[in-house]
Amino acid sequence: MKENKFAIITTVSGGYMFALHANFVTNFYYKTNADYHVIYHDSIDKEYRDKCTEEFKKYFNIIWFPMDGFGCDFHNAKYRYARMMTSDYDAICLIDTDEFIITNLLQYFEEVVGTKKLISAQHLWSGGIKENLFNIPWESIKDRAHAQIADFPVFVDSKQCQQFFQDWEDFLFPPVRQSFV
Repeated sequence: MKENKFAIITTVSGGYMFALHANFVTNFYYKTNADYHVIYHDSIDKEYRDKCTEEFKKYFNIIWFPMDGFGCDFHNAKYRYARMMTSDYDAICLIDTDEFIITNLLQYFEEVVGTKKLISAQHLWSGGIKENLFNIPWESIKDRAHAQIADFPVFVDSKQCQQFFQDWEDFLFPPVRQSFV
């Protein structure tokens, strides 16, 4: 049986490098088998990126991507990025760099694989208790009163969610319609 492939996507600026490092160390501790995709602000120098990559390469891949090409705000860059790379993974986790991880994330990755579902928290993070996570129907994603997905970890079946990320981007950045008169 094929082993599932997972990815963690986060964004980081210079003031949050301590949090990113804590995130790396925690996932090393829990032996999370996932690639890290880090969308970084230009304040993160190459020397630091190389040092992190070298330090953690025995445990997981770290893929660095500059934020300047997204044309969107810091938090939403990870959703735009996710749309570009979802087909490479079975499930992904979008997480803010400064969110503390207090449990092994593999159980949440595995719960969404092949389901067309997204798992997150609703207004209050569950404390890592799987049974307390709220399964959010796709139709309610755009309404933050019902689905608070920007400030909490989001686990999603990436093979089935390409349209979700397109909808997210279209909702935040409506396509510009040009009139030819």
